Amino acid sequence: MKRTPQTEKVVAVRVVRQEAEGGDNKLFFLFTAVQVEEVLSEVVTRPVPFAHSFLSGVAFWHGHLLPVIDLENRFAFSDTRKIGKSRFLVVRTGAPENPAGSKIFRCVLQLSENIHSIDAPDSSSIVNSEQLAIESSLVRGVYQWNDATYIVPDLVSILQNRQSSKEKLKQTHSTLL
Repeated sequence: MKRTPQTEKVVAVRVVRQEAEGGDNKLFFLFTAVQVEEVLSEVVTRPVPFAHSFLSGVAFWHGHLLPVIDLENRFAFSDTRKIGKSRFLVVRTGAPENPAGSKIFRCVLQLSENIHSIDAPDSSSIVNSEQLAIESSLVRGVYQWNDATYIVPDLVSILQNRQSSKEKLKQTHSTLL
């Protein structure tokens, strides 16, 4: 991929997790700068009855009704603790020019307030999502650089609530019991 000024910047959001075994988890969600349309300090969220726990509700943004997703909850970070303030990122995924047949998906992500714009690294190493107990259907990739781990969420899969075959089997098993 050819680097442009737009691809050289990424937005990293720190995942708020309890320290595991006395160590500091340097875990971040990662988005391209082009994906992030706006960072909000407050959002008026309206609940959605019978929705998944990760769906905080829906909110209006510039005349659009968008789902508000608690991304840490969606990734089932069971040791997540809600401390400090949240920030809300309005993000999009899909083709920016919206060619025929391509859709643009938007949502509001509820995240920690620890948000930084950083330069994309020249090199990084790939991490297997299962090492972090992350469902592979939820990520586009997991990378390691500078002693931190960066998760690139698959927003289309998250918005469409896709489940892996492992999750489907687990859900079917619990329904049968």
